[in-house]
Amino acid sequence: DNMTIDSTDADAISSKLELHDSQLTDLEPTLPPLQPNEMQDIFKDVVLDWQAQAEITEMLDMADIEDNTYVGQWNQFERLSSIRNKVVESMIYKYCQETPMLKFRIMFADVIESKCWQLIDTNDCQPGGINLRRASTIVSCLQDAVASRLNDSYMQIRVPIDGGRGGNLLSVKVKSELLMWEQELRSRYSQQPMELVQVMQKMLKREQYILEMAEKLPMCTNEQPHNGAGTAHPTGAGLQKHEPMHELGRVQYIIRDLNQLEIQSREITERLERMVGEYQQLHLCTGGNLQVLDSYDPLMIASNDERRTWKTITDLRDSLVQTRQLLIHEYHKDRLVEQLQSLLRRIKCELAEWKRAEAYLSNGKHIPDSSDIDQLEDCCKPLAKLILQSLEQILKLQHIEVDNIVKEQENMKLLDYLRQHYESLAKDLVENSLVVEKQPPQVLMKDKKFMCQLRHLVADGLSIHQFRFDTQVQLVNTEAVCAIVDGGPTTPIKPSGRIVNHSAKSDFVEQTKQLHVHMRNMSLSMRQRGDRGRADCVAEEKFCMVFRAFISLRFPSKAEYDVIAQTFSLPIVVISHGKQEADAQATIFWDNAFSESVRRPFEVPDSVPWNWILDGLNCLWKKECEKDPGGATSEGIGLTHEAKKYLTVKLLGTDSVDPLTHVSWRQFNRENLQGKGFTFWTWFFKIMELVSSPYVRKFWNLRYITGFIGKTECQNFLLTCPLGAFMFRFSDSQLGAISISCYTYCEKNQRNEVGHLEPDTIKKLQTRSLPDMVKDLDYLLYLGADIPKHQAFGPYYTPEYPRNNTCGKNDYWPKGIQVVTKNKDSSSFHDLKHSPVSSDMGAHVHFKSSMSPTGFGSPAGPISPLNMLSPHSSSNAE
Repeated sequence: DNMTIDSTDADAISSKLELHDSQLTDLEPTLPPLQPNEMQDIFKDVVLDWQAQAEITEMLDMADIEDNTYVGQWNQFERLSSIRNKVVESMIYKYCQETPMLKFRIMFADVIESKCWQLIDTNDCQPGGINLRRASTIVSCLQDAVASRLNDSYMQIRVPIDGGRGGNLLSVKVKSELLMWEQELRSRYSQQPMELVQVMQKMLKREQYILEMAEKLPMCTNEQPHNGAGTAHPTGAGLQKHEPMHELGRVQYIIRDLNQLEIQSREITERLERMVGEYQQLHLCTGGNLQVLDSYDPLMIASNDERRTWKTITDLRDSLVQTRQLLIHEYHKDRLVEQLQSLLRRIKCELAEWKRAEAYLSNGKHIPDSSDIDQLEDCCKPLAKLILQSLEQILKLQHIEVDNIVKEQENMKLLDYLRQHYESLAKDLVENSLVVEKQPPQVLMKDKKFMCQLRHLVADGLSIHQFRFDTQVQLVNTEAVCAIVDGGPTTPIKPSGRIVNHSAKSDFVEQTKQLHVHMRNMSLSMRQRGDRGRADCVAEEKFCMVFRAFISLRFPSKAEYDVIAQTFSLPIVVISHGKQEADAQATIFWDNAFSESVRRPFEVPDSVPWNWILDGLNCLWKKECEKDPGGATSEGIGLTHEAKKYLTVKLLGTDSVDPLTHVSWRQFNRENLQGKGFTFWTWFFKIMELVSSPYVRKFWNLRYITGFIGKTECQNFLLTCPLGAFMFRFSDSQLGAISISCYTYCEKNQRNEVGHLEPDTIKKLQTRSLPDMVKDLDYLLYLGADIPKHQAFGPYYTPEYPRNNTCGKNDYWPKGIQVVTKNKDSSSFHDLKHSPVSSDMGAHVHFKSSMSPTGFGSPAGPISPLNMLSPHSSSNAE
């Protein structure tokens, strides 16, 4: 009677349940009352066999992957073809050229757009985890979609025949593609589902980005004026200017400018192709000796036909000379070189801003309108291709020698200078486009394995992806980092420790067109540092990892260069023991939150305004305590105004503080709080550890825990609540502990009073959960003012063995764990009846039998201390 299940689930598993009627009949009387949201777990764990369990899991996963974020996106993308904007057209052209699964995307648009791609964290590939399970379920759905399409004699998306309304039969070509996709999904992506997720995430994100750009760009045609010969102006000087667009971000401006340059570059390349044809024609007319045109006297020509031929030849030469001079001087020398240099400078600035945003993100702070790594790649790769196209144009201009000898010498010298300049720009871009995509741990334990991942943003923009290059990493201290920054990537490295597996080769992923370096199974060996008694000294010493990629760069001119691309990780603190972690995390928090974008490594201010610290703590709290472990980030409410007020009083002694009051590093994590044996940060960090644990996180996010409230405020609030009210507060004196404060009746003193139970740490909560503790204590009735405790915590109670069961397996008596309140001075459990309990009550765990054999008395039950409370004490001890 207690079992209820959704009608959809009931239909899906009805056949399985029929097989278990006899089992259900036997088991039903022994099952405890169940809450609705526990039902599926109980079915899986107790009633159903492994087949029914797998079926329910599959249904839950199917419901978990549905999402409408991208629904209708391809229809919007198709409508962009009606927009007359060359920048948008260029972006769409590149997207279609560089997307490997475009046909699959079009054919299965509805299926793809209905899935929760953005909720999957591709960095979390833990076996059995929610991200990997979601990815695997999506791959299965796509396999089913392809199989269904193959089994259908007509395509569901019909291809019109000659503009008619009918549809084609499944063609041999389409069927072969479907078979190829089916094989790919089954053999590759079933084993590595995250690879498909990465491809689809990039594809859908890029479509979104193009749609956003199309909304912000003005819908103009960017027509080029034409010269008298009817060809486009070679320098693109007539390109229509866009109106100011304040909606665009800095990176979007760069991408827009790159696309405009690409349009010009394509037109220049087309014009050069025509010039090469004209040059060959002129070369044929002069017998390969163009200089004869300079020495030949046109007055010597008598025939009109010869004169007309001569004029045609000289006009052709003059046109080639004029156009060539225009391209060399006005387009390349005067405009393109400076434009490419400017774009490179802007990209370098964006890379620096992205690295700074990564530091903020490590603290949980997201910078609005900050660029992501894919957008930066969409800047670096097109710039590399533009430089490559410019080099190819220079080579073609070098082969078109149509001027006299003196001018050709000047042109060749200028062209050689331009070639070297473009090659230098390409080297500069390659050297600065290596980034750390997945950072190593910023608090690094010695001899513990870790990994990181790098990405080169040029990728296939140049030829560097064709030859796998080596990348090495070393750990260096602050002094060595400064020397490397001053001396450049050729500076010898003085490592501060030995990294095992410190070298790796690059990998180019054809599906995503990304160039990665995966550095796995690394560990750090390091000598003993500092004073053993001063863990804080060790925890304030900063290091970082320097990565160097040794890349071979080849140009169309046959020139080859060995380039060293170099980048740095975020600051790292190395520890050898867990007791150093809190201090190390303080150092990292301060550096990530308050360092400048441009600084000497690793300088930070000694003091900052208190409201900056509160903002940083709030972001970190939301990241550690309110982020969905499944990958989607929950904004949450973070630290409330009351919580910030509580922290202000805790550190500064009063809440009447100017937000701009400066707080020093010493106050933050060197000086102990007044009357305590720990610092402000250590207290906050341990509370954050507690709340981020699976034993507390859920109840914090449900807003069942107040936490940041003092004893006095807690007492004042509970005195306004009905009898039996309780609340949770973080312990002031015990690190990483949570206490239950309750309002109950003291029979001894004949009045209602507030008491505080002994704080519980993670270790205690591992033994008995928070909901079960609340259930065990009968005098706890209401969470806060009016929420019945069974309503709040009932769904999370641990099911107990039924009391009418005779014996467990192997004739053992089942036993359980229960929390009771006990006077800390009493010598035994039974002394509770005779010993008064102070307002700071001890909550202890004892074992109890959940059944009693005949002759051994009744089972022990919870003992309520309602008649044992003494007058409320103002003691600070907990």
